[in-house]
Amino acid sequence: MKISKRQLKKLIQEEKARLVESPESMNQVYEVSDRLEEIQAEIGDLANEAFQMLRSLPREEWGREVESARSYWYGHIMSALGGEVGGDYARGQQDTIQDTINALNESGLEDEDY
Repeated sequence: MKISKRQLKKLIQEEKARLVESPESMNQVYEVSDRLEEIQAEIGDLANEAFQMLRSLPREEWGREVESARSYWYGHIMSALGGEVGGDYARGQQDTIQDTINALNESGLEDEDY
């Protein structure tokens, strides 16, 4: 079954309205947001630990691998988390875990305004 962009937007709006209507769903949104923040911190801590382990290796032997890790996997992970380390890769990145957390939190604020 194909779905048009217009239909998809309408479904998303209806689902968001349904979620905003019930207080239980907002509690669930806040729980998800809180857990995402915990996961974000854990992933960041583990990526930092892995990168620091690489940096502790002798630079003359492993410098290329360390630089490659920094500019590729470490940069990708940190930029996806919403960090500043991503370098050129992160400049076009717009959908980070932090963006998701912010959207969840903002949906709750909009509900409280009414």
